Amino acid sequence: MLLDVVILPPAKLLGKIGKKITEAVRGMSAVFVADNQKLISRISLFHIRIKKNRLEKLSQKVQEVIKKHRQFIMKSTGTFLEPKTEWIIWFSLNNSAAFIKLHREIVESCYRFRTGMMPFNPERILRLKKAHITLAKLKNREDAESAFRELQNVKFSFRVNEVAITEVNFWHQVTRVIKRFKFGR
Repeated sequence: MLLDVVILPPAKLLGKIGKKITEAVRGMSAVFVADNQKLISRISLFHIRIKKNRLEKLSQKVQEVIKKHRQFIMKSTGTFLEPKTEWIIWFSLNNSAAFIKLHREIVESCYRFRTGMMPFNPERILRLKKAHITLAKLKNREDAESAFRELQNVKFSFRVNEVAITEVNFWHQVTRVIKRFKFGR
């Protein structure tokens, strides 16, 4: 199974993000769009390939980690467009100390459950990871630039109160939520 341990923004915010990106890319040719219908917007903490029989132990470990953390606020810091051949649009978020601590603990606690990972080098993942919400991957530059302009002034913040284990597709985009965990404090 291809999984991702993620932070899920509140449902109301997910609805707004899904509506904004759907409107911005209407009529454009896309590889994927995180519309919160087929694909769910999220903040990735750890991509992992795992055997189904290890899922329960992974769930227990995530629950254990989450109970030690408090809720915290995440804020958007801008909209970005991955240039060159990718044409991926995303919202960048602040890398608060609480996010960095949570990310480190999830990676360090969960990597042993993997039967493969995309990619696997914990220190590199922790060093390079920037909090973001991927919105879409478009097929051509003009469409990507147009959608990017429409989304450029979108700002938001939210209280992080849950983490989830989710299933992802070939593009590492969330297709379904398997299990949700609330923060312990």
